[in-house]
Amino acid sequence: MRQPLNWQIGLMGPQRASRYDSQIWNATRRAIENLVFYVSEHLSVHKKPTPISSTLQKVYLENSIFLLSLVSLGLSIILQMDPTFLEISMYRVKDTCMFKDNKSVCTYLKSEYRSRPLEVHTGVSEIEQVMNIAWSRLGYQDPNPEMERTINTVFVQWLEYTSIWPLDIACATFTIGFDVFRRILKRYGKSHDESLMFGMIFLMLGASVIRSVEIKLHFSVIQNINEIAQSLNYRLDEMATKKNAEMEVVICVKPPGAHLLLCITIVFLGLLQITFIMDYLDPT
Repeated sequence: MRQPLNWQIGLMGPQRASRYDSQIWNATRRAIENLVFYVSEHLSVHKKPTPISSTLQKVYLENSIFLLSLVSLGLSIILQMDPTFLEISMYRVKDTCMFKDNKSVCTYLKSEYRSRPLEVHTGVSEIEQVMNIAWSRLGYQDPNPEMERTINTVFVQWLEYTSIWPLDIACATFTIGFDVFRRILKRYGKSHDESLMFGMIFLMLGASVIRSVEIKLHFSVIQNINEIAQSLNYRLDEMATKKNAEMEVVICVKPPGAHLLLCITIVFLGLLQITFIMDYLDPT
């Protein structure tokens, strides 16, 4: 039995609508997929370097690492020959002070004492000499026990500095040795970048820690000596005030300057090397 025409037309309307909605959904989905694919490809092209640029970057980085290693080793050696590790100035009255216009005029004789990091015994003996001169001007003949204890503390801290210094040089030397060995293996087609580079990182971290300890010991040495000098200057000033005269001896300890700046520079170079190595191992 044939169905009425009006019923057939009513049945075809929903079918056409559902088919039309399906086509729109498929077209929208394909458009979104194409857009996501285009964006991902565009980002990946800009993020991943080309093989040529990556190779050149690695060459620049490994040459920079080797150069910084040589500079760090050279600066560490120069640091131990720096005479500004400890600087003490002593001013002594040269002649009898004269009064001019109701003011005392004195002529002071300046003596400078400079010590390198490795000159422990010479530096400590000069410190004792300066302190004993000031102590004798106060009218004391027997040594001050507190001052002697502080000088012994300075001596121990200075010895600790000189005892860990060879470890600093050893870490810097082994870092260069690892880099040279890595280059030799790479030349013969046996690349071991990861293992040797990680070994270099540990050596650089160790050297940075050692250099930080050296900075701390250097500060402690200068601080302890400055405490003795300030104590003696205070007593000499009190004695001069009671006598209404000028101080016979003045001791000045120079604060850390170029030596400290050089130490901080070496630590910074070590951290910069570690950054370059990490960038070399993972350029992306």
